[in-house]
Parts: sequence; structure tokens; C-alpha cells
Amino acid sequence: MQKLNFLNTRDRKELFNKLKDQFDFQAELDCLFFEGSDNKIFLLSKDFAKMDLSGLRINNQGLYFLKKERDGLRLSIEGSQL
Repeated sequence: MQKLNFLNTRDRKELFNKLKDQFDFQAELDCLFFEGSDNKIFLLSKDFAKMDLSGLRINNQGLYFLKKERDGLRLSIEGSQL
């Protein structure tokens, strides 16, 4: 499983500001945001922490939402539909 870092409130606010500027995205998503080592942002439900995962082999967590690039943000196919 890849290493994901939790985005704190300041990082989330900065991400939402970039989304608003670039895509006019106004919604507030009630989920957790994680960033991978390759600058990909994943969304994960808050209910995930309540699940018993001890018997499962998990390859990846969350929904791939977007990637941070030098010239801005690039939404995934799933991210563009939110």
C-alpha cells in the first residue's frame, strides 16, 4: 500500500481555493483528503476509520481525485464528475 499523508485544514483550504480559481468549484466535500508521494490527492470517507480491516488485504485507499502539477491541478475522470 502506498504512503498517504493526511491534508490538514490549511492544506485543504489552499486546495479548495485552487479548485475555485481554476474550475469554479464551490462545493464543500465532507471527507478526508490524502496526498500520495506522486502529488496525487485521494478522497476517503470518514466512515472508513470505523471499519474492521484486519482480515482484508488492501491495495489502495480512497478515490483518486486530482493531481497537483506545475501549471495547476489536473482532475481525474472521477474528480471531474464531483
